[in-house]
Amino acid sequence: MTSTHLAQFHDHFYIKAVVAAERMGEVSEKIRGQYNIGVNGNSIFDGMYRRSVTACGGRYVWSAPANGRQVV
Repeated sequence: MTSTHLAQFHDHFYIKAVVAAERMGEVSEKIRGQYNIGVNGNSIFDGMYRRSVTACGGRYVWSAPANGRQVV
């Protein structure tokens, strides 16, 4: 699953914020307030972006119509 696929469901800046949070292990107060990353049970952890993309990517491929086209 690519950022293009994710952008069908999520704001581009949110995707960038989650990638940065995983890489740096923290977010600014502005990002924390804007996207609720690192608050309310939405913790920052190593793999937070990769795990979500892997899970969503598998679901995306699995749910694709079986018409012979490759989704990923």
